[in-house]
Amino acid sequence: MTADLKYLKQRIPLLDYLQQRHWTARRVGAHPEFVSLCPLHPETRPSFYVNARKNLFYCHGCGRGGDLIRFVELSQGVSFRQSIAYLQQQVSPAADAEMLEKAAAFY
Repeated sequence: MTADLKYLKQRIPLLDYLQQRHWTARRVGAHPEFVSLCPLHPETRPSFYVNARKNLFYCHGCGRGGDLIRFVELSQGVSFRQSIAYLQQQVSPAADAEMLEKAAAFY
């Protein structure tokens, strides 16, 4: 199960997931960190940080943080298992087929 979760998190980076949902952020310093308004609660000042390298988020406003699975749990109000099922639906089978074709061509 752990390998499946790691694969799922690698297939859908947190930053990409947020940007697909129209979350706009600005880069913070030279690090792969981004900041913007928190999508989990209303606020007027940016306090939601995403570390793209670590694939984690933290909001200094509401104190919530975690990975992609935790973000889906919080934003959609679902359980851990439901968030995994939701994310598995987001991974397109066509992309997996393309990856398999590239691997077959390589070998």
